[in-house]
Amino acid sequence: MRSQLFDFVDILQGTEGFTVKDAVSSQYQSYVAHWQRHKTEMRWRLKQHHEEGLKVAKTLADILKSDFGATKVALFGSMLCVNDIHMSSDIDIAVWGLPFDQYIAAMARLVNHAGELMWISCGLKQHRLA
Repeated sequence: MRSQLFDFVDILQGTEGFTVKDAVSSQYQSYVAHWQRHKTEMRWRLKQHHEEGLKVAKTLADILKSDFGATKVALFGSMLCVNDIHMSSDIDIAVWGLPFDQYIAAMARLVNHAGELMWISCGLKQHRLA
C-alpha cells in the first residue's frame, strides 16, 4: 500500500497545485465512501430491528393480558429506545398479575411468538426464556 501511494504521488507531483494531502485524501475516498454506506445501512437495519422488536413486544403483551390474565406488561432494556438498540438486542418485558399456575404455559406460548431471547420478570424472580 505504501509503495502504491508513493507511486501515485510521483505521478501527480508534476500536476499544477498538487499536494501530498490531495493524493492521500483521494487515495482513501473509496474507503470513506464504503464506511459511510455501511453506517447508513446499519442505521437502517437497527431501525428495522427496533420496529420488529416493538411489534413482537406488543404481541407478547396482548397474549399475556388476554390469554393469561396479566394485569400489566412493561418493555424495558435496549429495545425500548432506538438510540440504545444493537443487532443482538433482545426483548425484555416485566409482567404483573400473571397467575403462578399459568406461568409455564405463558412462557411456552411466548417462545413460539418471540423467536428471540427474552427475560420475563414475574414478581421478584427473573426467569430466562430461550
